[in-house]
Amino acid sequence: TRGILAKDFTWKFITIFLFYLSVCLSAQEISIPQPESLESVADKQLKLAIQTAGDQVLLSPNSGAAWGKLGQLYHIHGWREEAIKCYEQATGAQPDMFRWYYYNGLAQYKTQPDQAVSILAQAIRIAPKYAPARLYYARALRSVGLFSQANNCGEPISWLLRTLSLLCGWGKCVCIRTGLSRQRHIFNRR
Repeated sequence: TRGILAKDFTWKFITIFLFYLSVCLSAQEISIPQPESLESVADKQLKLAIQTAGDQVLLSPNSGAAWGKLGQLYHIHGWREEAIKCYEQATGAQPDMFRWYYYNGLAQYKTQPDQAVSILAQAIRIAPKYAPARLYYARALRSVGLFSQANNCGEPISWLLRTLSLLCGWGKCVCIRTGLSRQRHIFNRR
């Protein structure tokens, strides 16, 4: 029985070692963007969150979710260039995922509107009824001088505005009927 246990242990050890080796080798091939100012960040929780997200990318380099989460952390804290690189990796890993195209377009529509136009167009192909994507797409189109195309994006946006207007009107009716004078005052301040 010792021989069988030793043989079984050896195979388990070799399997674990090869798995660890493959993770280490694949981690060396991956270049994770790092903001230059990351070292000067005093927030330990932010550093830990970025480190954790980076570790997830190293463990699952083909995971759009891992790349996207790291991109979101960078984007939220103002590291747009690094966020864009992460979003590009995320869209490469998950080409049918609306979210990564949308966030990438958001990161680029002000500074690189020509790139944002094609990225947001892809997001709209995946989720054509998502009005905020159309709004940013129209803004990017206007930034590059494509005014007629930007005006064609208007129907879903105008539908959103009509819906919001109806909801606010419904809110006024509810407040008036229930006698909530404070809420009525808030609605009438517009």
